[in-house]
Amino acid sequence: MRFMMLYRPGPFLLVPGLVALLLGLILAVVVYIEGGSRMHSLILGGLLLIIGYQMLLAGMHFRAFGAAWGLSRSSGMKKLISYHSLEKELLIGLALLAAGIVIGLVVLMRWRGAGFGALDAAQNAMVAMILTILGIQTIFSGMFISLLLLYNGHQDGE
Repeated sequence: MRFMMLYRPGPFLLVPGLVALLLGLILAVVVYIEGGSRMHSLILGGLLLIIGYQMLLAGMHFRAFGAAWGLSRSSGMKKLISYHSLEKELLIGLALLAAGIVIGLVVLMRWRGAGFGALDAAQNAMVAMILTILGIQTIFSGMFISLLLLYNGHQDGE
């Protein structure tokens, strides 16, 4: 299993991850825009989106690890290495994290305004959770790939 993930993560992680990510994104966005009480659909969309994103990141981590150890010569990995910028990934991650925190704080303030009673903001709370998770994953993924590239003598932006 290790060798399959190291040498060919595409069919096992990247492709299914992209499919799950796109399905989850479409489902979550459609449900959020339409509103209503389709919370279960939003949960499923968020779950697919997060799992798909995590699978894509894991595939990139495996490819970066293979490149750092000289086991992979994929052109896609060479592009990732040449375009990798820890600063950009941190900014993207922080933007997602900040958006999630802001939405979460708005939900919290509304809940406080309602006397901590019943509140109809579950969809906004789900979106806050999804964005916060994606932000944290992006930040730590960027740091991990940057560390792998340092091991191999690559530097950000080269």
